[in-house]
Amino acid sequence: MTKKIYITLLLIFSQISIFWVFAQENDFVIIPKIDDQASQAKVVNTVESLQKIYQNPDTAKAGFWQTYNQKSEQLTLSEQLASGVMNWDTILDYLVYFIRFLSQISLFIWGLMVIYAGYKYATTVFTGEAATNQPIKRAIEWILVVIFSYAIMRIVTAMFLS
Repeated sequence: MTKKIYITLLLIFSQISIFWVFAQENDFVIIPKIDDQASQAKVVNTVESLQKIYQNPDTAKAGFWQTYNQKSEQLTLSEQLASGVMNWDTILDYLVYFIRFLSQISLFIWGLMVIYAGYKYATTVFTGEAATNQPIKRAIEWILVVIFSYAIMRIVTAMFLS
């Protein structure tokens, strides 16, 4: 009984540690953040310049919106979300980012499903019960759904963002 628990804990720990490293390398956050000083300064300068243009009574409103759109195109997604200077492509860019985040969570859940399927299979070996392959079928179905949904998202966004 203790060997089973030890092996199960070892498998869970190894799976969690692999996904922890994967999450650290792939910026595993829902809203992208700005870490470097250059991006923070760029956000502050953009907002201040737009504020000066908007408050100037000599500047026409059409000139402001043209400058606003030009500035928003020069910012990355994280800089747009931090500054509030966004355009229509920001929504699609964030949707792509959010779906990538959800696919990473799905991969983590899939890893847990594989561990569970392996545990169920191992317990049937130790107890002598009839083995069922239902958990591994569900894990395979899960990863196929994740892969195809991510592929569909990439195709659709390539059509709209190109």
